[in-house]
Amino acid sequence: MASFDTIDDYNDWQKLKDKRKRDRVERKRPVLEEAAQAAVHSSRLTGDKMWDVFLQQVQAKIDATQQMIDVVTVDFFTATTMTSNELRECREAGIKLRARVLSLTEVIQMPYEILNAGEDARGQLGSLDHDAEDAAS
Repeated sequence: MASFDTIDDYNDWQKLKDKRKRDRVERKRPVLEEAAQAAVHSSRLTGDKMWDVFLQQVQAKIDATQQMIDVVTVDFFTATTMTSNELRECREAGIKLRARVLSLTEVIQMPYEILNAGEDARGQLGSLDHDAEDAAS
C-alpha cells in the first residue's frame, strides 16, 4: 500500500491514477471501432450466410481481444506507479486474454470443419450406395 507524507502527495497520486484509467479507457476506443468492422479470412467462410455472420462476430471478438492484449502489454511494460497487486492483475489479464484468443480461434474453425465433415460423410455414403448397387447387379 502506498504511503503519503502530505495530502498533496495523495492528491497527486490520485490524479495520476485517474489519468491512467482515462488513458486505458481511451485506448479501448479503437478496439470497439475495429471490432464493428471485423473481416473473416476467406478460407474460413462457409458460403452459408448464417455461419458467415457468426464467423464475423467471432472474428470481431478475436480482434477486440487482441487489441486488449496490446493495451495490457503496454500497461505492464510501462508501469511505473502500479503496485505489485496491480502488476499481478495485469499479468493475469494478459494470460486470460491470450487464452480467449486461442479458444475463439478454435471456434472460428469449427463451422468449416463441420460442413466439410458433412460433405465427406455424404460422399462416403454415396460410395457405399454405389458399391451396394454394384453388388446387387
